[in-house]
Amino acid sequence: MTDWEDVVGRHIEIVQRTAYRLVGNHADAWDCIQDTFLEAVKMNRRESVRNWSALLRHLATVKALDLLRSRFRRRARCNSNADPAQALSREPEPNRHAEANELADRLRVAVTKLPRRQAEVFCLTCFEQMSSEEVGERLGISPTAARMLLFRARESLRHLLEPLDCKVERTN
Repeated sequence: MTDWEDVVGRHIEIVQRTAYRLVGNHADAWDCIQDTFLEAVKMNRRESVRNWSALLRHLATVKALDLLRSRFRRRARCNSNADPAQALSREPEPNRHAEANELADRLRVAVTKLPRRQAEVFCLTCFEQMSSEEVGERLGISPTAARMLLFRARESLRHLLEPLDCKVERTN
């Protein structure tokens, strides 16, 4: 029988950090945290969990990505003409804090546009600093497949996050 107080106590910080890093605010992060632990309870009832840390990081990533996708779909319905790439400031010299926030917002949008597996591998590797072996084990794929998905995710993100000025110059 699983001691849930122990599991939550040992892993709450990593789940919170994972969720917050992706969604960017505490209220949404706590929603993801609750969903993460609820899903973990369901999974533990079906089969024994060998690596709580990896499972909870993975679930937090999935829950946060799902929340981001639904958030951006809702925004798109409200304003179908909105282009997420327009979030980039056109000010000649924005201060660094504002620029970092804008980039983080653009990255959140861009990650939601990736295929689900690529987004999971990217988040687990880049945000949670898991190795390709750990990611492969968690997702049930080989480390080579994890590296390939990461490569594809980075290539897609590179194109999605290109500065607007570069896109204009290339089309002319």
